[in-house]
Amino acid sequence: MIRKFFESYGVALICLIAAIVFVTTGEATASDESISISEAKWKAEDSELKVKGKHAARRGRVEIYNAASGILLDTVTADRDGEWRYRTRPPSVPCKVKAVSDGSDDEQDVEDAPDNCDGGPGNGNQPPVANDDSATTHQDTNITVNVVQND
Repeated sequence: MIRKFFESYGVALICLIAAIVFVTTGEATASDESISISEAKWKAEDSELKVKGKHAARRGRVEIYNAASGILLDTVTADRDGEWRYRTRPPSVPCKVKAVSDGSDDEQDVEDAPDNCDGGPGNGNQPPVANDDSATTHQDTNITVNVVQND
């Protein structure tokens, strides 16, 4: 009876066992490698930040962060090969970005980032500088001083 079973279903059984071994060894699942950023670049002429990478979980979520501030920039979906891309025109340029997917992460400096990335020197959104103000008048005489004129 067993012989008759193998004569009838032997090839199908061998194929099924091979498929199970193939899947359980990880060859049919996402890569064992950690996520990696292959490019992080600021294109000043287009005011565009471009980040791309690989080794994310297949069709998995990839979260892109400003690495310095920890602020989430966006979430993208990897393709079936675990590759992903992100393009944006951000209000401020990060000096470094971080990608996170399925428990692994990678960070990379942004190529061609401006000197004022992450609010560094030259950023238009700096705190005000208050300079000392002074005026001279006679006793019991009112005076008006513009306190922001020299700031």
